[in-house]
Amino acid sequence: MPKPVDPWHYLTYHKPFCFDVKHVEAQGWNPKHSNHDLPHESFDLFLTGGYQKQEAGSCFSPHRKRAKDGVLWFLKKVS
Repeated sequence: MPKPVDPWHYLTYHKPFCFDVKHVEAQGWNPKHSNHDLPHESFDLFLTGGYQKQEAGSCFSPHRKRAKDGVLWFLKKVS
């Protein structure tokens, strides 16, 4: 089961984090949501129970099956 907060979250909170999408916008892509609207829409979906409509046991992941850890399993255990 994924953790709600991994070390990546609390070890990098102070660093700037952004995506440069100019190269895909140049190819004709446009975002569907603004930075202002997306958090509001997500919170509204949470309040209405929209997240509960996904398959049970999916851990709210959009992926159909869990990726195999392989060597990462060992690294997680020793770190």
